[in-house]
Amino acid sequence: MSFANTYRKKWLEVAFGVFLGGVGILLMMNTVSFSNGIIFDTRSILISVTGLFLGYLPTIMATLIISLYRIYLGGGGALTGVLVTVTSALIGLCWYRYRLKKIRQKPKKVWPELYLFGVIVHLAMLACMLTLPNQQGFDVLQVITLPVLIIYPLGTLLLCLVMLQAFKNREAEKNLRESRESYKHLYYEYQKKESLLRSLLDSLPDLVFYKDKAGVYLGCNKAFEGFAGKPKDELVGLTDFDLFDEKMATLFRDMDQLMMKEKKSRRNEEFVTYPDGQEVILETLKTPYYDHNAQILGLIGVSRDITERKKTEAEMLFLSQHDALTGLHNRGYYEKERQRLDHHDYLPLSLIIGDINGLKLINDAFGHGAGDKLLISIARILASCAREKDVLVRTGGDEFVMLLPQTSYRETGALVEKIG
Repeated sequence: MSFANTYRKKWLEVAFGVFLGGVGILLMMNTVSFSNGIIFDTRSILISVTGLFLGYLPTIMATLIISLYRIYLGGGGALTGVLVTVTSALIGLCWYRYRLKKIRQKPKKVWPELYLFGVIVHLAMLACMLTLPNQQGFDVLQVITLPVLIIYPLGTLLLCLVMLQAFKNREAEKNLRESRESYKHLYYEYQKKESLLRSLLDSLPDLVFYKDKAGVYLGCNKAFEGFAGKPKDELVGLTDFDLFDEKMATLFRDMDQLMMKEKKSRRNEEFVTYPDGQEVILETLKTPYYDHNAQILGLIGVSRDITERKKTEAEMLFLSQHDALTGLHNRGYYEKERQRLDHHDYLPLSLIIGDINGLKLINDAFGHGAGDKLLISIARILASCAREKDVLVRTGGDEFVMLLPQTSYRETGALVEKIG
Protein backbone atom coordinates (compact mmCIF):
# COMPACT_ATOMS: atom_id res chain seq x y z
CA MET A 1 0.00 0.00 0.00
CA SER A 2 1.41 3.43 -0.97
CA PHE A 3 2.07 6.18 1.52
CA ALA A 4 -0.80 8.26 0.11
CA ASN A 5 -3.26 5.39 0.50
CA THR A 6 -2.04 4.68 4.02
CA TYR A 7 -2.37 8.36 4.94
CA ARG A 8 -5.87 8.51 3.50
CA LYS A 9 -6.90 5.34 5.33
CA LYS A 10 -5.68 6.73 8.67
CA TRP A 11 -7.62 9.96 8.18
CA LEU A 12 -10.76 7.98 7.33
CA GLU A 13 -10.31 6.00 10.56
CA VAL A 14 -9.93 9.24 12.52
CA ALA A 15 -13.05 10.67 10.88
CA PHE A 16 -15.00 7.53 11.60
CA GLY A 17 -13.83 7.62 15.21
CA VAL A 18 -15.07 11.21 15.50
CA PHE A 19 -18.40 10.14 14.02
CA LEU A 20 -18.72 7.31 16.52
CA GLY A 21 -17.81 9.70 19.30
CA GLY A 22 -20.74 11.86 18.16
CA VAL A 23 -23.01 8.83 18.21
CA GLY A 24 -21.82 8.10 21.74
CA ILE A 25 -22.69 11.64 22.79
CA LEU A 26 -26.18 11.20 21.33
CA LEU A 27 -26.55 8.02 23.34
CA MET A 28 -25.51 9.87 26.47
CA MET A 29 -28.25 12.42 25.81
CA ASN A 30 -30.78 9.62 26.19
CA THR A 31 -29.91 8.24 29.59
CA VAL A 32 -31.31 7.01 32.84
CA SER A 33 -30.31 9.56 35.50
CA PHE A 34 -29.68 8.99 39.20
CA SER A 35 -29.00 11.57 41.87
CA ASN A 36 -25.78 13.61 42.10
CA GLY A 37 -25.05 13.57 38.36
CA ILE A 38 -24.95 9.81 37.91
CA ILE A 39 -26.14 8.80 34.43
CA PHE A 40 -26.64 5.40 32.86
CA ASP A 41 -26.63 4.78 29.07
CA THR A 42 -25.64 2.33 26.32
CA ARG A 43 -22.30 3.77 25.27
CA SER A 44 -20.55 0.69 26.68
CA ILE A 45 -22.16 -1.37 23.90
CA LEU A 46 -21.10 1.11 21.22
CA ILE A 47 -17.52 1.56 22.36
CA SER A 48 -16.83 -2.15 23.06
CA VAL A 49 -18.16 -3.25 19.66
CA THR A 50 -16.17 -0.44 18.01
CA GLY A 51 -13.03 -1.78 19.67
CA LEU A 52 -13.77 -5.36 18.65
CA PHE A 53 -14.46 -4.71 14.96
CA LEU A 54 -12.84 -1.39 14.00
CA GLY A 55 -9.51 -1.47 15.83
CA TYR A 56 -7.32 1.04 17.57
CA LEU A 57 -7.59 4.46 15.91
CA PRO A 58 -11.40 4.77 15.60
CA THR A 59 -11.82 3.36 19.12
CA ILE A 60 -9.28 5.72 20.67
CA MET A 61 -10.89 8.74 18.99
CA ALA A 62 -14.40 7.73 20.02
CA THR A 63 -13.28 6.94 23.59
CA LEU A 64 -11.53 10.30 23.90
CA ILE A 65 -14.55 12.28 22.65
CA ILE A 66 -17.05 10.40 24.82
CA SER A 67 -14.80 10.68 27.91
CA LEU A 68 -14.30 14.44 27.42
CA TYR A 69 -18.04 14.93 27.04
CA ARG A 70 -18.68 12.92 30.21
CA ILE A 71 -16.16 15.06 32.11
CA TYR A 72 -17.92 18.13 30.71
CA LEU A 73 -21.25 16.90 32.07
CA GLY A 74 -19.67 16.60 35.49
CA GLY A 75 -21.44 15.20 38.52
CA GLY A 76 -20.38 12.59 41.04
CA GLY A 77 -20.33 9.86 38.43
CA ALA A 78 -17.94 11.58 35.97
CA LEU A 79 -14.92 9.49 36.92
CA THR A 80 -17.01 6.32 36.85
CA GLY A 81 -18.38 7.21 33.42
CA VAL A 82 -14.88 7.70 32.04
CA LEU A 83 -13.75 4.39 33.56
CA VAL A 84 -16.71 2.58 31.99
CA THR A 85 -15.86 4.06 28.57
CA VAL A 86 -12.15 3.26 28.78
CA THR A 87 -12.71 -0.24 30.21
CA SER A 88 -15.22 -1.11 27.47
CA ALA A 89 -12.78 0.13 24.83
CA LEU A 90 -9.89 -1.87 26.28
CA ILE A 91 -11.91 -5.10 26.40
CA GLY A 92 -13.05 -4.54 22.82
CA LEU A 93 -9.47 -3.91 21.65
CA CYS A 94 -8.22 -7.04 23.43
CA TRP A 95 -10.82 -9.07 21.54
CA TYR A 96 -9.82 -7.28 18.34
CA ARG A 97 -6.16 -8.15 18.91
CA TYR A 98 -6.54 -11.80 19.85
CA ARG A 99 -9.93 -13.08 18.66
CA LEU A 100 -11.39 -11.08 15.74
CA LYS A 101 -9.56 -13.04 13.03
CA LYS A 102 -10.78 -16.37 14.42
CA ILE A 103 -14.32 -15.04 14.86
CA ARG A 104 -14.43 -13.94 11.22
CA GLN A 105 -13.13 -17.31 10.09
CA LYS A 106 -15.78 -19.27 12.00
CA PRO A 107 -18.53 -20.34 9.61
CA LYS A 108 -21.13 -20.85 12.35
CA LYS A 109 -21.88 -20.61 16.03
CA VAL A 110 -19.98 -17.45 16.83
CA TRP A 111 -22.82 -16.07 18.93
CA PRO A 112 -21.81 -17.79 22.23
CA GLU A 113 -18.43 -16.05 22.17
CA LEU A 114 -19.97 -12.70 21.22
CA TYR A 115 -22.55 -13.05 24.00
CA LEU A 116 -19.75 -13.88 26.44
CA PHE A 117 -17.92 -10.80 25.20
CA GLY A 118 -20.99 -8.69 26.05
CA VAL A 119 -21.25 -10.25 29.51
CA ILE A 120 -17.58 -9.54 30.29
CA VAL A 121 -17.85 -5.93 29.11
CA HIS A 122 -20.82 -5.27 31.34
CA LEU A 123 -19.45 -7.13 34.34
CA ALA A 124 -16.51 -4.73 34.06
CA MET A 125 -18.98 -1.84 33.79
CA LEU A 126 -20.74 -2.97 36.96
CA ALA A 127 -17.38 -3.22 38.71
CA CYS A 128 -16.70 0.41 37.75
CA MET A 129 -19.85 1.42 39.66
CA LEU A 130 -17.94 0.74 42.88
CA THR A 131 -15.90 3.90 42.21
CA LEU A 132 -18.97 6.10 42.76
CA PRO A 133 -18.62 8.45 45.78
CA ASN A 134 -20.37 8.12 49.15
CA GLN A 135 -21.24 4.43 48.82
CA GLN A 136 -23.58 5.23 45.97
CA GLY A 137 -22.10 2.38 43.95
CA PHE A 138 -23.89 -0.25 46.01
CA ASP A 139 -27.22 1.55 45.64
CA VAL A 140 -26.76 1.83 41.89
CA LEU A 141 -25.71 -1.82 41.57
CA GLN A 142 -28.89 -2.91 43.31
CA VAL A 143 -30.94 -1.08 40.71
CA ILE A 144 -29.02 -1.81 37.47
CA THR A 145 -27.29 -5.19 37.90
CA LEU A 146 -30.17 -7.36 36.75
CA PRO A 147 -31.27 -5.31 33.71
CA VAL A 148 -27.64 -4.73 32.69
CA LEU A 149 -26.75 -8.43 32.72
CA ILE A 150 -29.96 -9.38 30.90
CA ILE A 151 -30.38 -6.64 28.30
CA TYR A 152 -26.92 -5.23 27.58
CA PRO A 153 -25.15 -8.49 26.57
CA LEU A 154 -28.05 -9.17 24.19
CA GLY A 155 -27.69 -5.68 22.74
CA THR A 156 -23.95 -6.22 22.37
CA LEU A 157 -24.56 -9.58 20.68
CA LEU A 158 -27.02 -8.10 18.18
CA LEU A 159 -24.70 -5.22 17.26
CA CYS A 160 -21.76 -7.65 16.91
CA LEU A 161 -23.77 -9.88 14.58
CA VAL A 162 -24.70 -6.87 12.44
CA MET A 163 -21.05 -5.79 12.24
CA LEU A 164 -19.89 -9.33 11.50
CA GLN A 165 -22.38 -9.69 8.67
CA ALA A 166 -21.29 -6.35 7.25
CA PHE A 167 -17.66 -7.53 7.28
CA LYS A 168 -18.60 -10.79 5.58
CA ASN A 169 -20.64 -9.01 2.93
CA ARG A 170 -17.82 -6.62 2.16
CA GLU A 171 -15.27 -9.42 2.03
CA ALA A 172 -17.51 -11.53 -0.20
CA GLU A 173 -18.02 -8.60 -2.56
CA LYS A 174 -14.28 -8.00 -2.69
CA ASN A 175 -13.52 -11.67 -3.41
CA LEU A 176 -16.24 -11.83 -6.05
CA ARG A 177 -14.99 -8.67 -7.71
CA GLU A 178 -11.39 -9.90 -7.77
CA SER A 179 -12.44 -13.29 -9.09
CA ARG A 180 -14.62 -11.75 -11.79
CA GLU A 181 -11.84 -9.48 -13.01
CA SER A 182 -9.24 -12.24 -12.94
CA TYR A 183 -11.24 -14.77 -14.89
CA LYS A 184 -12.68 -12.18 -17.30
CA HIS A 185 -9.14 -11.23 -18.22
CA LEU A 186 -8.18 -14.88 -18.60
CA TYR A 187 -11.20 -15.54 -20.84
CA TYR A 188 -10.56 -12.63 -23.24
CA GLU A 189 -6.85 -13.34 -23.38
CA TYR A 190 -7.63 -16.90 -24.32
CA GLN A 191 -9.88 -15.72 -27.15
CA LYS A 192 -7.15 -13.43 -28.53
CA LYS A 193 -4.24 -15.82 -28.21
CA GLU A 194 -5.80 -19.24 -28.66
CA SER A 195 -3.19 -20.33 -31.15
CA LEU A 196 -0.29 -19.31 -28.91
CA LEU A 197 -1.93 -20.92 -25.91
CA ARG A 198 -2.47 -24.16 -27.83
CA SER A 199 1.24 -24.30 -28.71
CA LEU A 200 2.20 -23.53 -25.14
CA LEU A 201 -0.11 -26.18 -23.67
CA ASP A 202 1.07 -28.82 -26.07
CA SER A 203 4.68 -28.13 -25.14
CA LEU A 204 4.01 -28.88 -21.47
CA PRO A 205 4.78 -32.35 -20.07
CA ASP A 206 1.97 -31.89 -17.53
CA LEU A 207 -1.56 -33.05 -18.33
CA VAL A 208 -3.79 -30.03 -19.03
CA PHE A 209 -7.55 -30.31 -19.58
CA TYR A 210 -10.74 -28.34 -19.16
CA LYS A 211 -14.37 -29.36 -18.70
CA ASP A 212 -17.80 -27.78 -18.41
CA LYS A 213 -19.96 -27.89 -15.27
CA ALA A 214 -21.36 -31.31 -16.20
CA GLY A 215 -17.89 -32.83 -16.43
CA VAL A 216 -17.82 -32.96 -20.24
CA TYR A 217 -14.35 -32.45 -21.74
CA LEU A 218 -13.96 -29.30 -23.84
CA GLY A 219 -10.27 -29.60 -24.63
CA CYS A 220 -6.84 -30.77 -23.52
CA ASN A 221 -3.17 -30.77 -24.49
CA LYS A 222 -1.06 -33.44 -26.17
CA ALA A 223 0.10 -34.94 -22.87
CA PHE A 224 -3.50 -35.52 -21.76
CA GLU A 225 -4.31 -37.15 -25.11
CA GLY A 226 -1.62 -39.75 -24.32
CA PHE A 227 -3.06 -40.26 -20.84
CA ALA A 228 -6.64 -40.68 -22.08
CA GLY A 229 -5.65 -42.78 -25.09
CA LYS A 230 -7.65 -40.60 -27.52
CA PRO A 231 -6.89 -37.54 -29.69
CA LYS A 232 -8.49 -34.24 -28.72
CA ASP A 233 -11.11 -34.33 -31.49
CA GLU A 234 -12.48 -37.65 -30.19
CA LEU A 235 -12.11 -36.70 -26.55
CA VAL A 236 -14.17 -33.48 -26.69
CA GLY A 237 -17.76 -34.21 -25.66
CA LEU A 238 -16.90 -37.26 -23.55
CA THR A 239 -16.91 -37.60 -19.75
CA ASP A 240 -14.57 -39.43 -17.39
CA PHE A 241 -16.95 -42.42 -17.45
CA ASP A 242 -16.46 -42.68 -21.22
CA LEU A 243 -12.67 -42.66 -20.90
CA PHE A 244 -11.73 -44.48 -17.71
CA ASP A 245 -12.89 -47.40 -15.57
CA GLU A 246 -15.70 -46.72 -13.11
CA LYS A 247 -13.47 -46.47 -10.03
CA MET A 248 -11.12 -43.91 -11.57
CA ALA A 249 -13.94 -41.97 -13.24
CA THR A 250 -15.86 -41.77 -9.95
CA LEU A 251 -12.76 -40.44 -8.18
CA PHE A 252 -12.22 -37.75 -10.83
CA ARG A 253 -15.88 -36.71 -10.80
CA ASP A 254 -16.03 -36.52 -7.00
CA MET A 255 -13.01 -34.21 -6.99
CA ASP A 256 -14.65 -32.05 -9.68
CA GLN A 257 -17.90 -31.70 -7.74
CA LEU A 258 -16.10 -30.88 -4.50
CA MET A 259 -14.15 -28.13 -6.25
CA MET A 260 -17.35 -26.76 -7.85
CA LYS A 261 -19.07 -26.75 -4.48
CA GLU A 262 -16.24 -24.89 -2.77
CA LYS A 263 -15.76 -22.56 -5.77
CA LYS A 264 -12.02 -22.49 -5.29
CA SER A 265 -8.94 -24.33 -6.44
CA ARG A 266 -8.24 -27.76 -5.03
CA ARG A 267 -5.06 -29.84 -5.11
CA ASN A 268 -5.10 -33.62 -4.65
CA GLU A 269 -3.03 -36.72 -5.40
CA GLU A 270 -4.37 -39.64 -7.44
CA PHE A 271 -3.10 -43.13 -8.24
CA VAL A 272 -3.90 -43.74 -11.93
CA THR A 273 -3.10 -46.23 -14.67
CA TYR A 274 -2.15 -45.23 -18.23
CA PRO A 275 -3.60 -47.13 -21.20
CA ASP A 276 -0.29 -49.04 -21.50
CA GLY A 277 -0.66 -50.30 -17.92
CA GLN A 278 1.86 -47.90 -16.35
CA GLU A 279 0.85 -46.91 -12.80
CA VAL A 280 1.73 -43.41 -11.69
CA ILE A 281 0.90 -40.88 -9.00
CA LEU A 282 -0.55 -37.62 -10.30
CA GLU A 283 -0.75 -34.35 -8.39
CA THR A 284 -3.77 -32.51 -9.84
CA LEU A 285 -4.74 -28.87 -9.43
CA LYS A 286 -8.32 -28.08 -10.44
CA THR A 287 -9.55 -24.50 -10.70
CA PRO A 288 -13.02 -23.14 -11.62
CA TYR A 289 -13.32 -20.65 -14.47
CA TYR A 290 -16.13 -18.12 -14.95
CA ASP A 291 -17.90 -16.06 -17.58
CA HIS A 292 -18.01 -12.27 -17.50
CA ASN A 293 -21.08 -12.48 -15.23
CA ALA A 294 -19.12 -14.47 -12.62
CA GLN A 295 -21.01 -17.68 -13.37
CA ILE A 296 -18.99 -20.90 -13.25
CA LEU A 297 -18.50 -22.36 -16.72
CA GLY A 298 -16.40 -25.33 -15.71
CA LEU A 299 -12.92 -26.20 -14.51
CA ILE A 300 -9.33 -26.15 -15.67
CA GLY A 301 -7.13 -29.04 -14.53
CA VAL A 302 -3.36 -29.53 -14.48
CA SER A 303 -1.92 -32.91 -13.50
CA ARG A 304 1.76 -33.64 -12.92
CA ASP A 305 3.42 -37.02 -12.62
CA ILE A 306 5.04 -37.01 -9.17
CA THR A 307 5.85 -40.72 -9.04
CA GLU A 308 9.63 -40.17 -9.05
CA ARG A 309 9.32 -37.36 -6.52
CA LYS A 310 7.35 -39.62 -4.20
CA LYS A 311 9.95 -42.38 -4.58
CA THR A 312 12.73 -39.90 -3.83
CA GLU A 313 10.87 -38.61 -0.77
CA ALA A 314 10.35 -42.20 0.43
CA GLU A 315 14.04 -42.98 -0.11
CA MET A 316 15.10 -39.85 1.74
CA LEU A 317 12.79 -40.71 4.61
CA PHE A 318 14.19 -44.25 4.68
CA LEU A 319 17.78 -43.01 4.70
CA SER A 320 17.01 -40.49 7.45
CA GLN A 321 15.84 -43.35 9.69
CA HIS A 322 18.06 -46.26 8.61
CA ASP A 323 21.68 -47.23 8.60
CA ALA A 324 22.94 -47.29 5.00
CA LEU A 325 25.15 -50.40 5.47
CA THR A 326 22.94 -52.81 7.41
CA GLY A 327 19.48 -51.44 6.64
CA LEU A 328 18.66 -51.34 10.36
CA HIS A 329 17.27 -48.25 12.00
CA ASN A 330 19.80 -45.58 13.02
CA ARG A 331 20.45 -43.69 16.23
CA GLY A 332 18.10 -40.80 15.33
CA TYR A 333 15.22 -43.25 14.91
CA TYR A 334 16.24 -44.97 18.14
CA GLU A 335 16.00 -41.73 20.12
CA LYS A 336 12.49 -41.03 18.82
CA GLU A 337 11.30 -44.59 19.49
CA ARG A 338 12.83 -44.60 22.95
CA GLN A 339 10.77 -41.53 23.85
CA ARG A 340 7.64 -43.02 22.29
CA LEU A 341 7.98 -46.33 24.13
CA ASP A 342 8.65 -44.61 27.44
CA HIS A 343 5.01 -45.07 28.42
CA HIS A 344 3.15 -47.38 30.79
CA ASP A 345 1.34 -49.02 27.84
CA TYR A 346 4.64 -50.60 26.74
CA LEU A 347 5.85 -51.82 30.13
CA PRO A 348 7.79 -53.86 30.90
CA LEU A 349 10.28 -52.29 28.48
CA SER A 350 13.51 -54.23 28.09
CA LEU A 351 16.73 -53.33 26.36
CA ILE A 352 19.44 -55.50 24.76
CA ILE A 353 22.76 -53.82 24.01
CA GLY A 354 25.56 -55.59 22.18
CA ASP A 355 28.69 -54.99 20.17
CA ILE A 356 31.01 -57.07 17.96
CA ASN A 357 34.24 -58.19 19.55
CA GLY A 358 37.28 -57.94 17.33
CA LEU A 359 35.77 -55.84 14.54
CA LYS A 360 38.80 -53.56 14.47
CA LEU A 361 41.09 -56.55 14.26
CA ILE A 362 39.13 -57.93 11.28
CA ASN A 363 39.22 -54.50 9.56
CA ASP A 364 42.97 -54.22 10.08
CA ALA A 365 43.71 -57.78 9.02
CA PHE A 366 41.28 -58.33 6.13
CA GLY A 367 40.11 -54.86 5.19
CA HIS A 368 36.97 -52.87 5.87
CA GLY A 369 35.07 -54.86 3.27
CA ALA A 370 35.32 -57.95 5.46
CA GLY A 371 34.27 -55.93 8.49
CA ASP A 372 31.25 -54.63 6.60
CA LYS A 373 30.23 -58.17 5.64
CA LEU A 374 30.43 -59.16 9.31
CA LEU A 375 28.26 -56.22 10.33
CA ILE A 376 25.68 -57.14 7.69
CA SER A 377 25.66 -60.77 8.83
CA ILE A 378 25.19 -59.79 12.47
CA ALA A 379 22.37 -57.41 11.46
CA ARG A 380 20.61 -60.23 9.60
CA ILE A 381 20.90 -62.53 12.60
CA LEU A 382 19.47 -59.89 14.91
CA ALA A 383 16.68 -59.07 12.47
CA SER A 384 15.72 -62.76 12.19
CA CYS A 385 15.43 -62.97 15.98
CA ALA A 386 13.54 -59.69 16.49
CA ARG A 387 9.77 -59.62 16.70
CA GLU A 388 7.56 -57.28 14.71
CA LYS A 389 7.02 -54.94 17.63
CA ASP A 390 10.72 -54.76 18.57
CA VAL A 391 12.96 -51.86 17.54
CA LEU A 392 16.33 -52.99 16.20
CA VAL A 393 18.97 -50.28 15.81
CA ARG A 394 22.61 -49.93 14.85
CA THR A 395 23.67 -47.13 17.18
CA GLY A 396 27.37 -46.97 16.31
CA GLY A 397 30.22 -48.63 14.47
CA ASP A 398 29.90 -52.10 16.01
CA GLU A 399 27.09 -51.38 18.49
CA PHE A 400 23.50 -52.64 18.27
CA VAL A 401 20.45 -52.05 20.46
CA MET A 402 17.10 -53.82 20.66
CA LEU A 403 14.16 -52.08 22.34
CA LEU A 404 11.66 -54.70 23.51
CA PRO A 405 8.25 -53.26 24.50
CA GLN A 406 6.00 -55.37 26.75
CA THR A 407 8.82 -57.84 27.33
CA SER A 408 9.76 -59.30 30.71
CA TYR A 409 13.26 -60.05 31.99
CA ARG A 410 12.73 -63.77 31.38
CA GLU A 411 11.54 -63.23 27.82
CA THR A 412 14.51 -60.97 27.18
CA GLY A 413 16.89 -63.61 28.46
CA ALA A 414 15.36 -66.20 26.16
CA LEU A 415 15.81 -63.83 23.21
CA VAL A 416 19.45 -63.27 24.15
CA GLU A 417 20.04 -67.04 24.17
CA LYS A 418 18.34 -67.31 20.80
CA ILE A 419 20.62 -64.62 19.34
CA GLY A 420 23.68 -66.29 20.85
